[in-house]
Amino acid sequence: MLSNTRNSTAILKDILEINGVEAVLITGRDGFVIESRGASHDVQIDALGACLANAINSLDQMGSEMGVDSYRDMFVEYGKAVILSRPIGDAIVALVSPDASTLGVIRYQLKNYARELEALF
Repeated sequence: MLSNTRNSTAILKDILEINGVEAVLITGRDGFVIESRGASHDVQIDALGACLANAINSLDQMGSEMGVDSYRDMFVEYGKAVILSRPIGDAIVALVSPDASTLGVIRYQLKNYARELEALF
């Protein structure tokens, strides 16, 4: 039986085509980047993967201690970049955008891609 499931490379390629997305990556909760597409002039992808894993693990712990469950979405705005992340199974998908002007569209379009990626990770 053939599967209609696309691989992560194809999904990341589609995410990269969302207006405002400069780079996209999948990182494990150990901080190692599993896969990435695109590039950002202001954000080092490997460093982002490591920092995200550390931050997400802390956020999950905080949510557990407060009794509000684990994190579902994180948005951080810096002077030169916006980082949006969400869990996908045992991994994390993160997007880099130069500003927050298209964040609503990015979040909306990311939902379906995140579901596809979650089935892979």
